[in-house]
Order: sequence, then C-alpha cells, then structure tokens
Amino acid sequence: MLKISPEAKAWLEKKGQSAITLVRQVAKVNTCCCSTISYMDAVLGKPQKDPAEYHKETIDGIDVYFQQKIKFPEDRDITIELSNTLGLKSLKVTGMFQGGAITA
Repeated sequence: MLKISPEAKAWLEKKGQSAITLVRQVAKVNTCCCSTISYMDAVLGKPQKDPAEYHKETIDGIDVYFQQKIKFPEDRDITIELSNTLGLKSLKVTGMFQGGAITA
C-alpha cells in the first residue's frame, strides 16, 4: 500500500504542490564487483516525459504518478516521507526494497 506521511503532505502543501512523480533509478556501484543499487526518486510535479506511461493514484489529496511497469510489493507499506538533511528538505520513498525485489 502506498502512503504519504503527514509531514511530507504538509511540506507539499506549503510548497503549493499537489502532485509528485516516483521514478525508479539505478545507480552503478564500483566495488570489487560491478553491481547496481535500485531506488525510487520522488520528483515534484507531474511526469514531464511520456505521461501516458505513468499510472496516477491520489493519496490524501496528492496525485502520485509512477511508471506503469512498476509493481509495488503487496506485503508491506511503501511510504513517501519528508527527509531533512542539514536543513535541506526533500522527499524519500521507504519500504520499497526491504528484503524483496522490485518488478520493473
């Protein structure tokens, strides 16, 4: 189940945003063996490229767009939370990759 934390919702409302887009990202990690790390990036606003390729779900009055090929795990909650690092606020997605795979 996809959820938005109260802090994230309040921050979006303060910024005058009513939509976010979740995009799957893959980062290459150069260690002893080449590997990758998958994560979800939360971008303010509607999708800019190929909007037909995104699914929209409205959660607590916020439109959340994500690529149609992404299947969220049904056995746990996926939460959009507010992150605050050194006073810089942004959104983060938690619960996506804990002990399970993403299908995309």
